[in-house]
Amino acid sequence: MDITGTTPDDEDPVDQLRPNARPGAEDQPYSPPPERAPETPAASGPAQQAAEAFAAELIRLRNDRGLPQLVLARRMGYNKSYVTHVERCTQAPTQPFARQADLVLGSGEILSGLWCAYHTARRTDRRPNHAPRSVLPAPGTLERADGPQSPREGASDIAVGERDCVQVHRTNPPTIPIPQQLPPQPAHFTGRTAELSRLDALLDSEKLGRLSTVVVSAIAGSAGIGKTSLAVRWAHSAQNRFPDGQLYINLRGYDPDPPLTSSHALGFFLRSLGLPAERIPQDVEAMEGMYRSVLAGRRVLVVLDNAATPEQVRPLLPNEPGCVVVVTSRSRLSGLVARDGAHRVSLDVLTPDEAISLMREVIGCDRVNGELESIIQLARQCAYLPLALRVAAERVAGRPHLTVGDLVEELTVEHNRLDALAADDDEATAVRTVFSWSYHSLSPEAARVFRLLALQPGPDISLEAVAALAGVTPGEAGRQLDALVAVHLLAATSRGRFQFHDLLRAYAFERATTDEPAAERDTATRRLFEWYLHTAHAALFAFLPQHPDMPIDPVAPNCQPLEFADREHARRWFTIEHGNLLAVVRHAPAANQHTIGWQLPQVIDGYLAEVYHATERISVHQLGLAAAQHLGHELAQNWAYCHLGEAYEYARRYDKAIACFRHALEIAKKIGHMFGEAAALIDLGSVCNKLGRYAEAADHSRQALSICRVMGHQRNEGLSLRQLGSALLGMGELDKAMIHLHQSLDISHKLGSPGLQAFALQSMAGVCRERGQNADAVDHLKKAAALYRAQRSDHDYAEILIDLGTVLSGMDRLCEARESWEEAHAILTELDFQQAALVSKLLEHAGHPRTSGTSDAAKDQP
Repeated sequence: MDITGTTPDDEDPVDQLRPNARPGAEDQPYSPPPERAPETPAASGPAQQAAEAFAAELIRLRNDRGLPQLVLARRMGYNKSYVTHVERCTQAPTQPFARQADLVLGSGEILSGLWCAYHTARRTDRRPNHAPRSVLPAPGTLERADGPQSPREGASDIAVGERDCVQVHRTNPPTIPIPQQLPPQPAHFTGRTAELSRLDALLDSEKLGRLSTVVVSAIAGSAGIGKTSLAVRWAHSAQNRFPDGQLYINLRGYDPDPPLTSSHALGFFLRSLGLPAERIPQDVEAMEGMYRSVLAGRRVLVVLDNAATPEQVRPLLPNEPGCVVVVTSRSRLSGLVARDGAHRVSLDVLTPDEAISLMREVIGCDRVNGELESIIQLARQCAYLPLALRVAAERVAGRPHLTVGDLVEELTVEHNRLDALAADDDEATAVRTVFSWSYHSLSPEAARVFRLLALQPGPDISLEAVAALAGVTPGEAGRQLDALVAVHLLAATSRGRFQFHDLLRAYAFERATTDEPAAERDTATRRLFEWYLHTAHAALFAFLPQHPDMPIDPVAPNCQPLEFADREHARRWFTIEHGNLLAVVRHAPAANQHTIGWQLPQVIDGYLAEVYHATERISVHQLGLAAAQHLGHELAQNWAYCHLGEAYEYARRYDKAIACFRHALEIAKKIGHMFGEAAALIDLGSVCNKLGRYAEAADHSRQALSICRVMGHQRNEGLSLRQLGSALLGMGELDKAMIHLHQSLDISHKLGSPGLQAFALQSMAGVCRERGQNADAVDHLKKAAALYRAQRSDHDYAEILIDLGTVLSGMDRLCEARESWEEAHAILTELDFQQAALVSKLLEHAGHPRTSGTSDAAKDQP
């Protein structure tokens, strides 16, 4: 089906609604054209037997994992119909299909090996009567050897294969991403032989099949002892044992800010495992279930760095025995050991010999051996802590014109100066002494950047953000960042971003409060927060070009926000900076940046509405509203109430949504803000329609329509017309409803707004259904489905499928109705459990009960 809804007569109408059966859709699941077999009857030859063996093993693996065909197909990026044909031996398996199935099912190379057997059988016996029935392509036809193909990709390279077929090779076959998230291996790693051997032994132990969590903890809670370095070093050495990837996240359990929540960590991991952000559930328990389902059958290494409590870790533990989790923490996490069966590997400081070996790595053997006594003294002053040793060794290496003894004397003076501040904690004093020693050796410019970096509230920072923070050019910022990385006072991540060790962050904040005047700190914070605000504003209009403009402060002359080429560029930036943007919103009140505190939530709302959770969106807008109220800024409060109400509406908390919209309406009327008044009325109409209060919805929508027409605001005029049409539909005034919906559709075409088009078409289908014009209703719903799918709006797409199934059921097209509901159920199971439960009831009443974990094996098998 194309964008107009035209469906060729010989095509299955429900197949046209599959997520990417629409020509031109991006990231299409592969649905190859039917292959015509030679007309001669099939014999039971080697190729036939090999194809049957492949199909039987695919069915067995799928059933063992409790995966219906539809779920397997979606995870692989193929259409369900193709999987069905392969399992029935009516479609040739391809090598990419076999590889992808092995990847998703966690079956090693079983299916790939069976494909090789099939391919060999084909080559050995090319006679037509040795082909599996309806499997082999006829001479001269094309066999697609790869998966989905997007029109954005270049022309396929056509390579002549065997005499009887041509294979088409694409550059980028569809794959479930294999995450490779481990940080770079730590430089100058030394020692820890016993601990590395213990981790290797645990990996080889039979016990690990049941107890697959390892806690790397510090003795007596020591920081800077090398927990992360050990975990990352071992993870790199073991990564070949985990062919399905390695996940890594810093849980920030000991940062000044609150630790990372399980919800945030699960969302990050699910996106890393290939799940589109808009398909991640809102509920934490649902996220846990999806996370464990995605990891089922896979061998993945998960590194959870800097955990604070067992409760922070438990939701991130897979159920799959092939996965291993390594947790680092200053705490012993005894609850994980006692309740979850984790193994503990405790770390102490390095031995003197290990400490000297580390010094040799950094400083060089000749210099260490030449001044061994001074090196021993230096290691002792660093309390044998790896972090302090590395920083001190870099300091020595960077001053070759001085003896090690001279430098040890400098460090002794610094130690004596600081000793009184932590006399009861030798390790803390040692670390702080080394930091102070290195800090005072920096150039003034690098020292200033080091101090100011402590003002960044988020987990990491980009080069451009550092330039904004320091008020310098990106080139100058890069030079100072390189200087800090070179002396181990800052870490450069694999994505070209920068972050502190938590101890260094605390020390940098101490230096900022001591050495940086309060006015300078405030100015730097404002520069950084303004940069985030205006860059997010630029990203918003690349992400949603038709979004209404909003009243934010103009860009300051010295602010250089980023520019964005397109929607995907903006999406990537929002995704990377997600944690930092939320941190800025949270910290704005304490930084006395209340204007940014109310403006930034409005700017990032469009992104949060599409791809993140309602609870998070509610929290952001509660903070935005508080900032607007603190300023007494009524226009700001109007925006904040509207967006907070929309977040409540999305969460189905309709009473709170209505209260917010009424507050917004009252304020807009008071200050004469026509746009805000119309927006609040449209939102009230939307909620009233959902609650079945159609007369109220019609009244709100008519008022909004009148205002929008006076203003000449076509986008909101189209939304008002749609809500009015839906209300009239609910009231049974079908002719009037259709007039308004056609007007809304016309406006959406003029504006080029696919979301508004789909919105109107869905309501038009409702009118047609009430009129008994079911064929027209199906047509409208197909068009809306194509539009929503093109926008990757899965929840809206699933709701269209529910409506379509209802219409088809009323037409006694029960098979097609069930397929639509099954498709909707597969989507909503991952997005919206409440809606999924309703669809389950529809399937039950249609004679096709569906329960959690039920396999379609019996239905699917030939």
